Amino acid sequence: MIKIRTTKAIREQRRAPLLSSLARASWLAGGFAEHVLRRVGRSGQIYRDNGPRMHFRFSGPPPRGRPYFVAPSYAAEATGSAETDWRSSAAFHRAAGARAGAFNVSGGMWKGLSVAGGKGVARVQFGGSSEGNSSKLQAKEKIRRRKGVVVSRATVMVAKKVRNRVKARKILESSGVNILAIPRPEREAMGWAVASALRVQFQSATGEKFSRLRYSGRARGLAIRIKRRMRGIR
Repeated sequence: MIKIRTTKAIREQRRAPLLSSLARASWLAGGFAEHVLRRVGRSGQIYRDNGPRMHFRFSGPPPRGRPYFVAPSYAAEATGSAETDWRSSAAFHRAAGARAGAFNVSGGMWKGLSVAGGKGVARVQFGGSSEGNSSKLQAKEKIRRRKGVVVSRATVMVAKKVRNRVKARKILESSGVNILAIPRPEREAMGWAVASALRVQFQSATGEKFSRLRYSGRARGLAIRIKRRMRGIR
């Protein structure tokens, strides 16, 4: 189960007044992070910034008969085999059971999905690092201690990790897919969620009744998720 991490500034705002700019931003960012994890990371549904859905396909064999290289430890984790040379990207991802457009093979990048913020701004990001499909091996000293005393030293070869934000940037550069792009229907859903939650707060504060806001857009799941966060419903 992938859990979306938040920074201290965001955690401290969970019970802040709804009109706090950081609280409002954190609820929006947190709701969108959960939504994009489901939409992209699990279902492979990707969109352009202006709304149209994109259809992603894994590439075929590399030119001149060269194999598609995958680091052995990464291949072993994804497919159960340490095979490094594959006929194509499509062949490797098929063996790994990876869904096209989800960019989720080992799950390492998605485990870094987090929300960070401060000064009234919250952002969704891929934090941390994880092994990549072409990670090189590097020597690392492994030290065993007993009661603070070194009892053994050994040099082991481990795969060099890649920053998850670099992975996301490389996906954008190579395929034109901005994983965290917010299409128009989802922006509209966020606006509805904020307006709907504020309606409830104003109604409670003034004692006046306001007309219920109805949502008829295509991103209902996101709208409801953010609205529930703003109302404190987990």
